[in-house]
Amino acid sequence: MGDGASPTPDAAGDLLDRLRATLDSVIGAALAGHPEVALATFPSHWNLGDTAVWAGQRATLARLGVRVPYVCDFRTYRPAALRRALPEGPILLSGGGNFGDVYPNEQGLRERILDDFPDRLVVQLPQSVWFRSEANVDAMRRRCERNGRFVMLVRDRRSLDLARARFAVPAHLAPDMAFGLPDLRPRRRAAATDVLWLLRRDIETSRRATRVAAARRAPGAVRDWTRPALGRRDAPWGLYARAIWLSLRIRRTPRTLLRGREAWVRRSFETLASLRMEIACRFVSAGRVLVTDRLHGHILALLLGVPNVCLDNRDGKVSHFYETWTAGHPLVGWADSLPEAEALARRLLAPPPSGDGRPGRTTLTA
Repeated sequence: MGDGASPTPDAAGDLLDRLRATLDSVIGAALAGHPEVALATFPSHWNLGDTAVWAGQRATLARLGVRVPYVCDFRTYRPAALRRALPEGPILLSGGGNFGDVYPNEQGLRERILDDFPDRLVVQLPQSVWFRSEANVDAMRRRCERNGRFVMLVRDRRSLDLARARFAVPAHLAPDMAFGLPDLRPRRRAAATDVLWLLRRDIETSRRATRVAAARRAPGAVRDWTRPALGRRDAPWGLYARAIWLSLRIRRTPRTLLRGREAWVRRSFETLASLRMEIACRFVSAGRVLVTDRLHGHILALLLGVPNVCLDNRDGKVSHFYETWTAGHPLVGWADSLPEAEALARRLLAPPPSGDGRPGRTTLTA
């Protein structure tokens, strides 16, 4: 797989700092000095990657000195409450990989906000764009253009090309918001296994056969973080229990009782995000090497200092991001098949020949 314009191995040592600085610059320019924003689309699900995006957004806004008096997910969103908390100022839509017609809850909230606030500056934080229907692309294009002040940030060059070709709105390239997180290496824990396979089970998987084959070769080391590791002795049960309890409490509170409790919702979301981030760090740290087709498995591994091998997902999101930003990093390898992934994982487990503590760049081609 080609490197595109990604950093060379010699420049990879400061890659994470540069990506963080790029985010600060791009987000700061998009907000143009606004001291307060609303932040929508909290991830009310067990995809820990989206939690990393949320946490990175909050960290970036904190560094920029921007307050966030209103947050919501698709269930707790109320236009009147947003207006009351933020009478004027930008509305930020959370980044990730759900801009399109694949995830109706997140896309539906995005569409409602654009319809409810046609005169506000609405900034879509870095997303991958994935539509399955041309009609839905056109409908979203019309909605974005009607807003008049919509700014679209995307996290890979394929999405940038699509956005500029199909949406007559400002579109800019930026790294994934998870890179807004601080250095996570102090949160890395001792590994429980040599190789951990983090492979998708959801609609974005393209490698069910790989998952089955990997499970046969390495039983107990193949997982997906959308399921809370039921039956695993090493699962952080205390964290899971608190996060599940809080999530259910938010979800089961009737909408009528949420009225006027926006501060409680905001605190609950931040507590939930903190619990899930701790689970995510423990999850990714569990292997000396991570093999994954989840983009945020790859990103969190870099932030934690865990060597990792990337496989692609169904729509090519991982490969396009890798080519845009992280190819060439010495902790990263790319594989197009299970045998290649296994071979790369073995290389990354081996002591570095240079003796500098780094495994060196390892990319195989077919």
